[in-house]
Amino acid sequence: MRDYEVSVAYSGSEALEKAKKEKPDIVILDIMIPGMDGLEILRRIKEDPGTNSAKVIMLTAKTETSAIFEAERMLATDYIIKPFGLEKLKEVIDKYII
Repeated sequence: MRDYEVSVAYSGSEALEKAKKEKPDIVILDIMIPGMDGLEILRRIKEDPGTNSAKVIMLTAKTETSAIFEAERMLATDYIIKPFGLEKLKEVIDKYII
């Protein structure tokens, strides 16, 4: 079993600020986040040389094909649709932890 260090953000701007400061290996984003949506955060993370190596997993209730394709186009690493089990989340995270 692996231990993970987790940091939580409650808004889009806070998530982006933490990503820039903490340089995480993996970012888990919902698309529907107050203040700045997850796709905008994804775009900014991938454009910033300081954060663009982070794996970004979208974890969202948005099931529309257009949202999935947009996340993929913006270089999201994976896309999990809610509801989900914790085992599924752990499985996806473990797939990308080196």
